[in-house]
Amino acid sequence: MLEQNEAVEDLGNNQLDPNDDFVDFGAKVAEAVSAGKGKGIVFCGSGGMALVANKFKGVRAVECWHELAQFMLKNTMRLT
Repeated sequence: MLEQNEAVEDLGNNQLDPNDDFVDFGAKVAEAVSAGKGKGIVFCGSGGMALVANKFKGVRAVECWHELAQFMLKNTMRLT
């Protein structure tokens, strides 16, 4: 994204904290997307981030485990 001159803002934690809850970081990204501040990417191994993000108005989040799945979802859902 940086190579394509896209603006990037990291809404995650800067250091490891065992007490962090991934839901909080997913919600930060979803809030920004819902407010029209751009697109968001969240990384998660369980799918919980997508569940949290989809609770926000105007946000559509999905799990993508493979490049083909991402391609199909993007084209099916008409994401831009």
